[in-house]
Amino acid sequence: MELGETVCLPNTEPLCERCPVASLCLARQEGEPSRYPVRSAPKARRIEERTVLLLCSDHQYAIRRREEKGLLAGLWEFPSLDGVRSADDLAELFPEALSITASGSAKHIFSHVEWHMTGYLVLLPRPLPGYVWETADAIRESYSIPTAFKYYRNQL
Repeated sequence: MELGETVCLPNTEPLCERCPVASLCLARQEGEPSRYPVRSAPKARRIEERTVLLLCSDHQYAIRRREEKGLLAGLWEFPSLDGVRSADDLAELFPEALSITASGSAKHIFSHVEWHMTGYLVLLPRPLPGYVWETADAIRESYSIPTAFKYYRNQL
């Protein structure tokens, strides 16, 4: 029997007179049936630090598809790395970079995860393999970039 759906209704007075187990109910015996059911506290969001890369070569930017499982599965994104990386860290990863410039911080809240993002514009002499390279206009018009990356899409 679904007592929570039919008798012990949240946000309203419980219907104790309809309850088949009223004689066993501790809340009713204590004279406080409206205090129940007690909602459990929501779980705290997991915070993930991300470094978002706006890789640019000859006025084209790198995008890629996310994996087919997990958060934002199969959607397009700007390349990113786990954790907070510094410009010096990126210089080691991209020794051919012409320049590496901070492009700001952003936060996006999902129901159970919160992304704290730090972005960098990395100018490269030529496109790197493994990405789709498109102009800023083409990315805005033809690719559905999740709103989590809206701040960086606006940086293009």
